[in-house]
Amino acid sequence: MPVRFTCDGEDIHPQLRWAGGPPAEEFALVMVDQDADEFVHWLVYGIPGHIPAVGAISPPPGAREGQNGFERIGYGGPCPPRADPAHRYLFTVYSLRVPRTRGLGPGASLDEVLDAIRCCIQAQGSLSATYER
Repeated sequence: MPVRFTCDGEDIHPQLRWAGGPPAEEFALVMVDQDADEFVHWLVYGIPGHIPAVGAISPPPGAREGQNGFERIGYGGPCPPRADPAHRYLFTVYSLRVPRTRGLGPGASLDEVLDAIRCCIQAQGSLSATYER
């Protein structure tokens, strides 16, 4: 993971784009630390199906961000303990065949988002990165 996307840098979220899979009505994106009990670093949902990306400045219009493990809404970059070996971070994008998160406002939890989308996931993809301090 480039330092600028971590607590040691600008702590901004990366720009991500995805392609392939069936046409989607909505996307959801989750970033967790696999070496810290699936600690949530970022949760974006309600991403319109015609916008298969998350920009460098903010999520697409209409999308909302959930609560991360730092108890804040939005992105919280990797910040593993200095004595730890590299932590693995997993970005997962879910493609939904129907919109499912309209009833969720900003600040939803990972469980709330997964409960809302579980029925309608038609495809998913993932990207992993590591970071060590």
